Amino acid sequence: MKIIKVVLAVFLVMVISEMKAQDFEIGKVSIKELSENFHPQDTTATATILTKKARTFYSYNLKNGFTVNHEYWYRIKIYKKEGLGWANFQVPYYVGYEDLNNESVKLSNAVTYNLENGTVVKTKLNNEGSFKENVNEYWSQATIAMPNVKVGSVIEFKYILKSENIVKLLGGKCLLIHCCFLQ
Repeated sequence: MKIIKVVLAVFLVMVISEMKAQDFEIGKVSIKELSENFHPQDTTATATILTKKARTFYSYNLKNGFTVNHEYWYRIKIYKKEGLGWANFQVPYYVGYEDLNNESVKLSNAVTYNLENGTVVKTKLNNEGSFKENVNEYWSQATIAMPNVKVGSVIEFKYILKSENIVKLLGGKCLLIHCCFLQ
């Protein structure tokens, strides 16, 4: 009985407590982030991921059963002209299942932030900046090309990778490694 109480107490502490590794509020880019001209720890950096927040959760429906959802938020700062390539982000996903529905990627909340005359200016991604393409018979790729990106910009976006393959808990950039070996 004492073991059950200890396990229950540990479980409650884990559920109730909120771990805060990074101070990251979605959609709230600071003037300090935008006015930064170089990375404080690496002055040679062309761009840096300021924040990458991820979570995995499961959903269920009667028709398809369980689906695993990998949700990612990115905030990236562009420091130099050579870092502008970070504004084009690719997410590979698997489409070669025989007995499951294909994985899917949903991109959203993509915004470029710039500092103009001391004011934060937002440019939202429109439909023309996101597209999907087949890589081969097993893989497809979702791509976003962020708008109005220049040196000093901060870009922010979210994507959700959905899969019925609940055994394989890989998502986002981890899949890129597999994609490269299959080509």
